[in-house]
Amino acid sequence: MLLLLLLLLVPPSCCPQCRGSMPLLWSQIPNIKYKPTTRILDGGASTTAFDAHFDGLINKYKGVSCINLVDHKKSEGLLEKAFAREAKRYASSRSAALTYTAFDFHKECGTKNYERLSLLWNRIQPEAARFGQFMTGTQHNSRQEGVFRTNCVDCLDRTNVVQGLLGRHQLENLLTELGVLKLGEDLVRTMPKLDYLFKNLWADHGDDIARQYAGTGALKSGFTRTGKRSIGGLVDDGVKSMVRYYLNNFQDGHKQDALDLISGAYKVKRDVRLRFQRQHSPLVPVLLALLSLGYALHSLTLALKGELGSSSSSRGSTGRSLSAGKAGLGGLLSVLSQHVVAPLLVAYGLVVLVQKNGKMLVDRPQLCPQLANTVAHADKQH
Repeated sequence: MLLLLLLLLVPPSCCPQCRGSMPLLWSQIPNIKYKPTTRILDGGASTTAFDAHFDGLINKYKGVSCINLVDHKKSEGLLEKAFAREAKRYASSRSAALTYTAFDFHKECGTKNYERLSLLWNRIQPEAARFGQFMTGTQHNSRQEGVFRTNCVDCLDRTNVVQGLLGRHQLENLLTELGVLKLGEDLVRTMPKLDYLFKNLWADHGDDIARQYAGTGALKSGFTRTGKRSIGGLVDDGVKSMVRYYLNNFQDGHKQDALDLISGAYKVKRDVRLRFQRQHSPLVPVLLALLSLGYALHSLTLALKGELGSSSSSRGSTGRSLSAGKAGLGGLLSVLSQHVVAPLLVAYGLVVLVQKNGKMLVDRPQLCPQLANTVAHADKQH
């Protein structure tokens, strides 16, 4: 009822935001690792794509403020540096209407300190005020003069949190201009029911986008929905991350083939018969590694209790612990080598084997493999 009342009372208004991936030519080809290797195409191809993308945005919105939320180290750091370099080049040589803000979300906020998002808001608040928002039908008629473009890597989880932050501030500004809120008041304390509706609406929106792209709801949705980071939310994020890992490595290849077929990226030829290669499964070596690890841990537990090897050393006599056994220290080391160290080495070797052959064990696109390997393909041509 409250939402319906606001829709009837509030004049037509909006404040669009943009989300998008890194505006570069880059790839992360699945290789069974949790974070695949990031590769960025050097040369003019990325520059051309970058310029075309932002030319379109600036032509449409007049101004663009980029908010880049990726880590500043390791593979994400490579993407951040490349984005910052291109943004600086564009702003200095093509259009000063593009601005760039880097905010290392994970470093600044960690797993629970999301109140530190205020640091980001303080940095971009002047631009938010300058961009304004669209409103018509009242004495406060106005036009929006710019847009925020927010990204992380997949533009799902961190992006959704920050866009929710921007959306709430924009809603508060709108209600302040209309006199519904007094200057300095916020939704949480003044209109808690509306704040509740907004948070859940935004969380549902983020979950729908994430399911379409990654196969699960958005990470950090507990914070978006409640405004608090909890243990339950962390557990939920862990489960979703594992599901995404499985889908990315063992299901998404078939999905990409379907998209390539439907979109026309793959051209069907009447006389060409499709031949799909069989996907090799890592299930057997992974199960063997887990069994070896389990056996090693079980044997170590028995050794700590003095029970490992007691039956073989007693030979029908009264049971004696391993530490007091006939073989002494040498016997202890021998049994540990056989029942603990050896299985651990087997498990480690199997894991290394799976990692080394990861590209052969994942579900890779087969209709248009050159598209999935765009960066590697271009590197070879250079």
